Amino acid sequence: NCALLAASVDRTARFPRLRALHLVCNGGTVAGIGQVEDALQVNTRLERLVLDQNDHNQFATLSLVGSLPINTALRHLSLANCHLSDQGVLSLAKALVFNSALESLSLRGNEIGTAAAAALGGVLAGGHGAWRTGLRMLNLSSCHMPDEAGGALADRLADNATLETLHLRDNALREISGRSLVDALRRQTTITKLSLELNSVDFRFLSHIGQMLDRNAKIRHKAQPQHYRDRIEQLKGCQREVEALEKTLQRNHVRKRRCKLKQAAIVQELADARASEREKLEALEARMEAVRHDRQQVTEEVVALDAKLQAVTTDGEHEVGQLLSQIASVEERIKHLEKHAARVQGRFDEFESKAGQELVAAHEELEKAEKARASASLLAAAAQRNLDGFLAALRSVEHGLPGAADPRRRRVERKVGIEQRRRRTDGVSLSAAAAGGPAGRPVTGSRAAQSPAAPPAQMVALAAGASAEGLAAEPA
Repeated sequence: NCALLAASVDRTARFPRLRALHLVCNGGTVAGIGQVEDALQVNTRLERLVLDQNDHNQFATLSLVGSLPINTALRHLSLANCHLSDQGVLSLAKALVFNSALESLSLRGNEIGTAAAAALGGVLAGGHGAWRTGLRMLNLSSCHMPDEAGGALADRLADNATLETLHLRDNALREISGRSLVDALRRQTTITKLSLELNSVDFRFLSHIGQMLDRNAKIRHKAQPQHYRDRIEQLKGCQREVEALEKTLQRNHVRKRRCKLKQAAIVQELADARASEREKLEALEARMEAVRHDRQQVTEEVVALDAKLQAVTTDGEHEVGQLLSQIASVEERIKHLEKHAARVQGRFDEFESKAGQELVAAHEELEKAEKARASASLLAAAAQRNLDGFLAALRSVEHGLPGAADPRRRRVERKVGIEQRRRRTDGVSLSAAAAGGPAGRPVTGSRAAQSPAAPPAQMVALAAGASAEGLAAEPA
């Protein structure tokens, strides 16, 4: 395909109006692209050639090296992202030395080292004298140029008198490149646009560069004759109008395409609708024929049913008369049962009133019994507490009694001892009665247990009093 295209480019008589050729990312081989570039040697009409994103090795670059010194018609050449090496850029720079017609060159996205940048700077330095280059725009963006390469390019830039636009965006330029560009622009007055975005150039150098670019723009504007200035303004206005018209034309093309797509879709929908309507009409006619047949059958069935209805109506009237007589007898029985139910309801109301009175009396008796039971429970609890106190008192004085808990070990005392013991017991009983409180209440078993200094005879008396109190509360 590229060979055929090269033959077409070569035969310019067939295409006298071909001015621009774009072959961006079309998958062309190195040999095919080389044939297209070789055809530039005999072509005298092509002004713009775009070969972006096509592989260019050393052999493909040789085709350009042989064509550029001979071709005098090409004005714009773009080799962006073509994988050019330093050697390829050096060979291209050697060919550009002998070409004075090329005005715009784009090498964006290719690897450019210090040697290749110095060679391009040498091409730009030949802008006067015997080797006069016509480059007005050079694009070296995203070329991974080191700082030394930028400095080598800027050092030769001061000797150029034709370059107006230089793109150095997205490179590794730093202080050396910034200082070299400032020094070059102090002597160079033709560059009016210099892009340095996405670099590490110091802000001071960028400020100086911006001031010098503004100065160059003013100098260029003043150097133009007035009629040229007016004509340039008119052309810029025309260019803006053309751009607006192009945008409008593009929008109209898009709208036209959308309208065509909509029209095709609507036509297709109309055809589909007609086909579906035809199918529906056929289906409806078949259905109507079936409905007519069904209607005839239904009419015959209705006639038969009318005859059957008359017979059934006659039989039904006879049955209705019999049912009405049965209903009258059932209503009489219902009235008799309602009277009987009224009598039973009266008896039930009397029984319910009597049962309510008896239930109230039973509740009252139950409450009395519950109260008696509660009082008995309280008395039993008091008796149990007295008995526990008595037992505690007995255990506390058990070791002081003769024989302790075993009556067989007790000794028989003499009469004198018995008399003394009785007196001592009487004295202890009097003292215990005095300690019972203002009302003379005897000391209970728990209080007796809390008196550690009480003698055994006194503890016996306290226990006897507690047991007597418990026995007195027991009959209640």
